[in-house]
Amino acid sequence: MYYGGTIKLNYDGTVCNNRKREGSIRVSVQNYTVHAASSKWTTAGCVLKLDYINYKLTRASDGKSIELNGTQYVTNVSGGNWYNLITGQPNLITTVTGTDLNASFDDGKTATYNINRKFTYTYASLVFTCTGEGIGSHNGISNLENYGTTRDGDDFTSEVTTPIIWNTTCGAWAPTQGGLNIKVANKSFDLKCTFAVDNGGNPVTVAPNTCAYGFKVEWTYKKKTNKKIIAYT
Repeated sequence: MYYGGTIKLNYDGTVCNNRKREGSIRVSVQNYTVHAASSKWTTAGCVLKLDYINYKLTRASDGKSIELNGTQYVTNVSGGNWYNLITGQPNLITTVTGTDLNASFDDGKTATYNINRKFTYTYASLVFTCTGEGIGSHNGISNLENYGTTRDGDDFTSEVTTPIIWNTTCGAWAPTQGGLNIKVANKSFDLKCTFAVDNGGNPVTVAPNTCAYGFKVEWTYKKKTNKKIIAYT
């Protein structure tokens, strides 16, 4: 359904690629005015409001699901679009923010997320590159891409310690740089992810048109520590 400045996407539960989607997402251009340049997505500063209304995503193979209710905002910081990027615009910058998003799981538990992400896209030599950063702050910690409460009611933070970079050469599943630190305070849990490492877990500088071996996960729970190196493929 489409109304002036707003479109509503309704999902009927059809299974596609092992995913079943139900509920709705309403997308609205903020401060929409007919024919106004400020209402066009390509205008710098244009903001889209995304309302998740009982939006449920289920993995058909095992029935595991998550349902979202709440609001996010997507801002075109730089202005422009993908066509402008391909034809010479130096970058395309967007942010995604959301406060107190409610996530309900199939076990009946709920979590609360506060999303604060910045994405910078570039294009050169037929390769798209994206850099993801955290722009939120909470309890004295900055560079957060997410924070809130887990499904067990514990406070958590997810900090981007090194901007995460991926490109169309290696794919979104194989970042060429990046670091992420997730902490659950009440459980003395700390998990660190280092993307783009060799098979020994050492960070590497990825040359153009090449990809790293994988990523390293290190975690501490109370007084116990461990680590694992995981190949991208």
